[in-house]
Amino acid sequence: MSGWAPVPGSAEARGCYEITFQVEISADHGTVTTQQADCRLDIAIIGLKEDFEHLFNLTPEEQEWTMDGNVLQNDLTLGHYGVGNNNSKQYIIFVRKVSPRQ
Repeated sequence: MSGWAPVPGSAEARGCYEITFQVEISADHGTVTTQQADCRLDIAIIGLKEDFEHLFNLTPEEQEWTMDGNVLQNDLTLGHYGVGNNNSKQYIIFVRKVSPRQ
């Protein structure tokens, strides 16, 4: 029997995957911090941005998330971008501060 199965009660079994966030704190100094979090795959990106507002000290409107060279759209989910399709892959999302649109 082959294939991967999540451990019952684990983050993967709850529809979550560990994501590494590389957060650009200051564009002037190039300061980057790394955070790791278990993220649900079925929540819209905007909901995750709202959840992480306190962690990143950036409003959702100030956060731009990119993964594998793609800007993640607020109305889509991590699952839409293939997170969870490759269980051996480390998922890294780059977060940078942008000016909110007027």
